[in-house]
Amino acid sequence: MGLLAPEAHGWEMAPAPVPLIEVIDRLLEGDAIVAVREDASGKLVHSRPAHLQVQDSLHGGWEESIGFPEESNVPGLRDLPRF
Repeated sequence: MGLLAPEAHGWEMAPAPVPLIEVIDRLLEGDAIVAVREDASGKLVHSRPAHLQVQDSLHGGWEESIGFPEESNVPGLRDLPRF
């Protein structure tokens, strides 16, 4: 997770690995979470804001996941770096 600079032209705080719960906490606090990648020219391209999905687990309790809107020209979860 990182912090995009205004207008998404660069990073105010470079991305770094964080536990998923920190991302969920940001969503619950109302922060916009977007998937970001560089295009061929080096420009940052990002998705629309993610949304938190909470559903009843088959094993009791609740499961939380993060969903990004599907668009053809923006990054999705498959484009994010793996640590």
